[in-house]
Amino acid sequence: MTKAQILVVFVLLITLASCGSDQQTARFEGWKVDRVGQSEAIGPDGQKDVQIALPVEPGGSIIRILVRNTDGQASNWDTVPNNVNWAVGVADRQTPNELLNRPDGSVVIPVNEKRELLLFLADNGAFRGGQTSFEALVTFQGGREASYDVER
Repeated sequence: MTKAQILVVFVLLITLASCGSDQQTARFEGWKVDRVGQSEAIGPDGQKDVQIALPVEPGGSIIRILVRNTDGQASNWDTVPNNVNWAVGVADRQTPNELLNRPDGSVVIPVNEKRELLLFLADNGAFRGGQTSFEALVTFQGGREASYDVER
């Protein structure tokens, strides 16, 4: 192969590798309501939760949401049952009082049109401390992932 052909193959590989993940923005909206607690259980604990607005585009069903720190205080919340991470409560902006989680905390959320989801997290001190940055990772059936920087 010539250097030009190698360069073309390299560019194609990088392009293909980046096609499986989209970088987007979610918004931290403060502490609004109480939907989850400091555990994997879905249900209020008497403390207002962090609320994050997450815009999603059509593309199948969401099967997992993970919110984690990118620096600062170690933090993980998700919709995967029985893995020790605290729960992420998920609702649609149009029906914020109805969580979309199953009783075990997991989710299967069809996304047939553009919609905005609300994520509810019990704060472990990292959000209030203000010194930690976060990202949300959304996994769809079929393996596609979307990544969101959480803006304050």
